[in-house]
Amino acid sequence: MKKSKLFKKFKKGLFVKSFSKKNQKTIVICSSLDLLFLLGILLVLLICGFASKGIINNMDVIKPHVTALQNMYGTQIESDSKQLKDSLGELDANLKSIFTKLIITIILFLFLFILNYAIWKSLIWAKIKRIKIEKNHILKFILLCFIWMLLWLFVIISLIFIIPLKMYLFIIAILILLMPYFSLVLFNFFDAKKSMLNNLKNIYQQGILKIKKLFINYLVIILTFILVTLIIFTIGSIFENKIFTNIMIIIFLVSLIYLVNWSKLYFNLSSKKKLSE
Repeated sequence: MKKSKLFKKFKKGLFVKSFSKKNQKTIVICSSLDLLFLLGILLVLLICGFASKGIINNMDVIKPHVTALQNMYGTQIESDSKQLKDSLGELDANLKSIFTKLIITIILFLFLFILNYAIWKSLIWAKIKRIKIEKNHILKFILLCFIWMLLWLFVIISLIFIIPLKMYLFIIAILILLMPYFSLVLFNFFDAKKSMLNNLKNIYQQGILKIKKLFINYLVIILTFILVTLIIFTIGSIFENKIFTNIMIIIFLVSLIYLVNWSKLYFNLSSKKKLSE
Protein backbone atom coordinates (compact mmCIF):
# COMPACT_ATOMS: atom_id res chain seq x y z
CA MET A 1 0.00 0.00 0.00
CA LYS A 2 2.77 2.41 0.94
CA LYS A 3 4.60 1.68 -2.32
CA SER A 4 1.47 2.30 -4.39
CA LYS A 5 0.83 5.60 -2.59
CA LEU A 6 4.42 6.71 -3.17
CA PHE A 7 4.14 5.76 -6.85
CA LYS A 8 0.89 7.72 -7.22
CA LYS A 9 2.45 10.70 -5.48
CA PHE A 10 5.48 10.50 -7.76
CA LYS A 11 3.25 10.18 -10.83
CA LYS A 12 1.35 13.33 -9.86
CA GLY A 13 4.54 15.19 -8.94
CA LEU A 14 6.21 18.00 -10.84
CA PHE A 15 9.06 15.81 -12.04
CA VAL A 16 6.67 13.65 -14.10
CA LYS A 17 4.56 16.67 -15.11
CA SER A 18 7.65 18.38 -16.46
CA PHE A 19 7.69 15.65 -19.15
CA SER A 20 4.05 16.19 -20.18
CA LYS A 21 3.20 16.69 -23.90
CA LYS A 22 2.76 20.43 -23.45
CA ASN A 23 6.10 20.77 -21.68
CA GLN A 24 7.77 18.40 -24.17
CA LYS A 25 6.83 20.78 -26.98
CA THR A 26 8.33 23.71 -25.04
CA ILE A 27 11.57 21.81 -24.35
CA VAL A 28 11.94 20.81 -28.03
CA ILE A 29 11.48 24.43 -29.17
CA CYS A 30 14.00 25.63 -26.56
CA SER A 31 16.45 22.92 -27.61
CA SER A 32 16.13 24.11 -31.22
CA LEU A 33 16.97 27.63 -30.07
CA ASP A 34 19.97 26.20 -28.19
CA LEU A 35 21.23 24.65 -31.44
CA LEU A 36 21.09 28.11 -33.01
CA PHE A 37 23.07 29.37 -30.01
CA LEU A 38 25.74 26.73 -30.70
CA LEU A 39 25.84 27.74 -34.38
CA GLY A 40 26.28 31.30 -33.15
CA ILE A 41 29.34 30.20 -31.15
CA LEU A 42 30.87 28.72 -34.33
CA LEU A 43 30.25 32.03 -36.11
CA VAL A 44 31.88 33.92 -33.22
CA LEU A 45 34.92 31.61 -33.40
CA LEU A 46 35.19 32.19 -37.16
CA ILE A 47 35.03 35.98 -36.71
CA CYS A 48 37.65 35.90 -33.95
CA GLY A 49 39.78 33.50 -36.02
CA PHE A 50 39.72 35.95 -38.90
CA ALA A 51 40.54 38.82 -36.51
CA SER A 52 43.52 36.88 -35.11
CA LYS A 53 45.17 36.67 -38.56
CA GLY A 54 46.90 39.98 -37.82
CA ILE A 55 48.58 38.37 -34.79
CA ILE A 56 49.93 35.52 -36.95
CA ASN A 57 51.23 38.02 -39.50
CA ASN A 58 53.03 39.93 -36.73
CA MET A 59 54.57 36.68 -35.49
CA ASP A 60 56.01 36.06 -38.97
CA VAL A 61 57.50 39.57 -38.98
CA ILE A 62 59.14 38.98 -35.57
CA LYS A 63 60.95 35.77 -36.59
CA PRO A 64 63.73 37.48 -38.66
CA HIS A 65 64.45 39.93 -35.80
CA VAL A 66 64.63 37.10 -33.25
CA THR A 67 66.98 35.17 -35.56
CA ALA A 68 69.13 38.25 -36.02
CA LEU A 69 69.37 38.80 -32.26
CA GLN A 70 70.26 35.15 -31.73
CA ASN A 71 73.07 35.48 -34.26
CA MET A 72 74.34 38.58 -32.46
CA TYR A 73 74.24 36.86 -29.08
CA GLY A 74 77.72 35.89 -27.93
CA THR A 75 79.48 38.13 -30.46
CA GLN A 76 81.34 41.30 -29.56
CA ILE A 77 78.92 44.07 -30.40
CA GLU A 78 78.93 47.49 -28.85
CA SER A 79 75.86 48.42 -26.85
CA ASP A 80 75.15 51.36 -29.13
CA SER A 81 75.31 49.27 -32.32
CA LYS A 82 72.82 50.60 -34.89
CA GLN A 83 71.91 47.09 -36.08
CA LEU A 84 71.10 45.98 -32.55
CA LYS A 85 69.06 49.09 -31.81
CA ASP A 86 67.07 48.71 -35.04
CA SER A 87 66.31 45.03 -34.36
CA LEU A 88 65.28 45.71 -30.79
CA GLY A 89 63.15 48.69 -31.85
CA GLU A 90 61.26 46.72 -34.52
CA LEU A 91 60.90 43.74 -32.19
CA ASP A 92 59.43 45.96 -29.46
CA ALA A 93 57.00 47.59 -31.90
CA ASN A 94 55.79 44.21 -33.21
CA LEU A 95 55.41 42.77 -29.70
CA LYS A 96 53.28 45.76 -28.71
CA SER A 97 51.19 45.28 -31.86
CA ILE A 98 50.69 41.56 -31.07
CA PHE A 99 49.69 42.32 -27.47
CA THR A 100 47.21 45.02 -28.57
CA LYS A 101 45.62 42.77 -31.22
CA LEU A 102 45.45 39.87 -28.75
CA ILE A 103 43.61 42.01 -26.17
CA ILE A 104 41.21 43.31 -28.86
CA THR A 105 40.54 39.74 -30.08
CA ILE A 106 39.83 38.51 -26.52
CA ILE A 107 37.48 41.44 -25.84
CA LEU A 108 35.76 40.88 -29.21
CA PHE A 109 35.30 37.17 -28.44
CA LEU A 110 33.87 37.85 -24.96
CA PHE A 111 31.51 40.53 -26.30
CA LEU A 112 30.21 38.42 -29.20
CA PHE A 113 29.96 35.26 -27.07
CA ILE A 114 27.94 36.98 -24.31
CA LEU A 115 25.77 38.77 -26.89
CA ASN A 116 25.06 35.49 -28.70
CA TYR A 117 24.36 33.75 -25.36
CA ALA A 118 22.08 36.53 -24.10
CA ILE A 119 19.93 36.79 -27.26
CA TRP A 120 19.12 33.08 -27.51
CA LYS A 121 18.76 32.53 -23.76
CA SER A 122 16.34 35.47 -23.50
CA LEU A 123 14.12 33.77 -26.10
CA ILE A 124 14.45 30.39 -24.34
CA TRP A 125 13.51 31.76 -20.92
CA ALA A 126 10.61 33.73 -22.40
CA LYS A 127 9.30 30.50 -23.92
CA ILE A 128 9.76 28.56 -20.67
CA LYS A 129 8.03 31.23 -18.59
CA ARG A 130 5.40 31.61 -21.33
CA ILE A 131 5.72 35.37 -21.51
CA LYS A 132 5.46 37.65 -24.53
CA ILE A 133 8.79 38.40 -26.20
CA GLU A 134 9.27 42.15 -26.34
CA LYS A 135 12.18 44.40 -27.28
CA ASN A 136 12.53 45.67 -23.68
CA HIS A 137 12.70 42.09 -22.36
CA ILE A 138 15.49 41.10 -24.76
CA LEU A 139 17.54 44.28 -24.22
CA LYS A 140 17.33 44.06 -20.41
CA PHE A 141 18.14 40.36 -20.48
CA ILE A 142 21.22 41.06 -22.64
CA LEU A 143 22.37 43.74 -20.18
CA LEU A 144 21.77 41.36 -17.24
CA CYS A 145 23.85 38.64 -18.96
CA PHE A 146 26.73 41.03 -19.52
CA ILE A 147 26.69 42.16 -15.87
CA TRP A 148 26.31 38.58 -14.58
CA MET A 149 29.10 37.07 -16.70
CA LEU A 150 31.49 39.95 -16.04
CA LEU A 151 30.83 39.54 -12.30
CA TRP A 152 31.75 35.86 -12.49
CA LEU A 153 34.80 36.68 -14.59
CA PHE A 154 35.91 39.15 -11.93
CA VAL A 155 35.33 36.55 -9.17
CA ILE A 156 37.29 33.85 -11.03
CA ILE A 157 40.25 36.15 -11.82
CA SER A 158 40.30 37.41 -8.21
CA LEU A 159 40.29 33.84 -6.85
CA ILE A 160 43.21 32.88 -9.14
CA PHE A 161 45.37 35.52 -7.43
CA ILE A 162 44.03 35.03 -3.90
CA ILE A 163 43.68 31.29 -3.27
CA PRO A 164 46.69 28.91 -3.03
CA LEU A 165 47.36 26.47 -5.88
CA LYS A 166 46.44 23.40 -3.78
CA MET A 167 42.90 24.82 -3.30
CA TYR A 168 42.20 25.26 -7.03
CA LEU A 169 40.38 21.93 -7.57
CA PHE A 170 38.16 22.47 -4.52
CA ILE A 171 37.24 26.02 -5.60
CA ILE A 172 36.58 24.87 -9.19
CA ALA A 173 34.23 22.16 -7.84
CA ILE A 174 32.35 24.75 -5.73
CA LEU A 175 32.06 27.13 -8.71
CA ILE A 176 30.79 24.33 -10.98
CA LEU A 177 28.12 23.57 -8.35
CA LEU A 178 27.08 27.16 -7.56
CA MET A 179 27.32 28.96 -10.91
CA PRO A 180 24.48 27.02 -12.61
CA TYR A 181 22.31 27.29 -9.47
CA PHE A 182 22.58 31.07 -9.14
CA SER A 183 22.22 31.46 -12.92
CA LEU A 184 18.97 29.48 -12.81
CA VAL A 185 17.74 31.65 -9.95
CA LEU A 186 18.72 34.91 -11.65
CA PHE A 187 17.17 34.13 -15.04
CA ASN A 188 14.13 32.32 -13.66
CA PHE A 189 13.09 35.32 -11.53
CA PHE A 190 14.12 37.90 -14.12
CA ASP A 191 11.44 40.54 -14.69
CA ALA A 192 11.92 43.14 -17.45
CA LYS A 193 9.57 45.51 -15.61
CA LYS A 194 11.93 45.68 -12.62
CA SER A 195 15.19 47.61 -12.42
CA MET A 196 18.50 45.85 -13.04
CA LEU A 197 19.42 46.21 -9.36
CA ASN A 198 16.18 44.54 -8.22
CA ASN A 199 16.76 41.67 -10.65
CA LEU A 200 20.27 41.18 -9.29
CA LYS A 201 18.87 41.25 -5.74
CA ASN A 202 17.06 37.98 -6.56
CA ILE A 203 20.41 36.22 -6.18
CA TYR A 204 20.28 37.04 -2.46
CA GLN A 205 16.52 37.27 -1.85
CA GLN A 206 15.63 34.05 -3.68
CA GLY A 207 18.87 32.17 -4.23
CA ILE A 208 20.29 32.52 -0.71
CA LEU A 209 17.41 33.34 1.66
CA LYS A 210 15.22 30.62 0.13
CA ILE A 211 17.99 28.15 -0.62
CA LYS A 212 16.36 25.41 1.50
CA LYS A 213 13.36 25.39 -0.83
CA LEU A 214 15.10 25.98 -4.17
CA PHE A 215 18.30 23.97 -3.79
CA ILE A 216 16.34 20.71 -3.47
CA ASN A 217 14.99 21.29 -6.99
CA TYR A 218 18.53 21.96 -8.17
CA LEU A 219 19.75 18.69 -6.62
CA VAL A 220 17.00 16.80 -8.48
CA ILE A 221 18.32 18.36 -11.72
CA ILE A 222 21.92 17.34 -10.92
CA LEU A 223 20.88 13.76 -10.06
CA THR A 224 18.90 13.52 -13.31
CA PHE A 225 21.95 14.66 -15.30
CA ILE A 226 24.17 12.11 -13.51
CA LEU A 227 21.65 9.28 -13.97
CA VAL A 228 21.14 9.91 -17.70
CA THR A 229 24.93 10.25 -18.25
CA LEU A 230 25.60 6.97 -16.39
CA ILE A 231 22.91 5.11 -18.38
CA ILE A 232 24.22 6.35 -21.75
CA PHE A 233 27.88 5.64 -20.95
CA THR A 234 27.06 2.23 -19.45
CA ILE A 235 25.21 1.21 -22.62
CA GLY A 236 28.05 2.66 -24.70
CA SER A 237 30.67 0.65 -22.82
CA ILE A 238 28.88 -2.68 -23.40
CA PHE A 239 29.66 -2.76 -27.12
CA GLU A 240 33.19 -2.02 -28.30
CA ASN A 241 32.14 -0.79 -31.72
CA LYS A 242 33.19 2.56 -33.21
CA ILE A 243 29.89 3.14 -35.04
CA PHE A 244 27.86 2.28 -31.92
CA THR A 245 30.15 4.47 -29.76
CA ASN A 246 29.68 7.41 -32.16
CA ILE A 247 25.91 6.90 -32.07
CA MET A 248 25.98 6.93 -28.25
CA ILE A 249 28.06 10.14 -28.28
CA ILE A 250 25.45 11.79 -30.52
CA ILE A 251 22.66 10.53 -28.23
CA PHE A 252 24.55 11.93 -25.24
CA LEU A 253 24.98 15.37 -26.86
CA VAL A 254 21.31 15.52 -27.90
CA SER A 255 20.28 14.40 -24.40
CA LEU A 256 22.53 17.06 -22.88
CA ILE A 257 20.89 19.85 -24.90
CA TYR A 258 17.47 18.45 -24.03
CA LEU A 259 18.25 18.18 -20.29
CA VAL A 260 19.72 21.69 -20.13
CA ASN A 261 16.37 23.08 -21.31
CA TRP A 262 14.33 20.62 -19.27
CA SER A 263 16.25 21.78 -16.17
CA LYS A 264 15.14 25.38 -16.80
CA LEU A 265 11.52 24.32 -17.18
CA TYR A 266 11.59 22.02 -14.14
CA PHE A 267 13.26 24.68 -11.99
CA ASN A 268 10.64 27.23 -13.10
CA LEU A 269 7.71 24.92 -12.29
CA SER A 270 9.13 23.62 -9.00
CA SER A 271 10.18 27.07 -7.73
CA LYS A 272 6.63 28.36 -8.28
CA LYS A 273 5.23 25.50 -6.23
CA LYS A 274 7.85 25.60 -3.47
CA LEU A 275 7.63 29.37 -2.96
CA SER A 276 3.83 29.30 -2.88
CA GLU A 277 3.79 26.73 -0.05
